[in-house]
Amino acid sequence: MEALAQYVTIQSLPQITESLKELKSKIEERTAIASQVVVTEENLKEIKKLRAELNKEFAAAESDRKALLKQVS
Repeated sequence: MEALAQYVTIQSLPQITESLKELKSKIEERTAIASQVVVTEENLKEIKKLRAELNKEFAAAESDRKALLKQVS
């Protein structure tokens, strides 16, 4: 998943552009796939890997969100 900064751009302080709906659809698609997977002993490692990737992407997005908030404040 791409960084949040790709979807939110501060052009100048009064003008901020965003395309968060595109990001939202990508996230919803990935989480829908993850929630439909049936966990078994055979795919447990893959499920944990997928969950770790989603958590890592969430942490990166939160970090970007906080950095953008500091720029605007």
